[in-house]
Amino acid sequence: MSTRTFLRAVTAYNTRMKISRRALAGMALAGAASAQTAAPRPQATPDDLEQAKKMVARNSEALQKHEVSVSTEPAFQFRA
Repeated sequence: MSTRTFLRAVTAYNTRMKISRRALAGMALAGAASAQTAAPRPQATPDDLEQAKKMVARNSEALQKHEVSVSTEPAFQFRA
């Protein structure tokens, strides 16, 4: 046995089990993913589309009422 083995504390939870953090995270995520099931989506009606378009138009009109000066800058710069 190497000195590295002696440095690990052996408790009831980790009795010389060798598993990487990446493998442990993969097992945890796999368990969580299998527990989740996709909920069925309700069917959208043609009226829903019209309501959404009207809401976008109303919000657009409300935003156009406010004037924003050209000197207004975002809090950060976009760089590619």
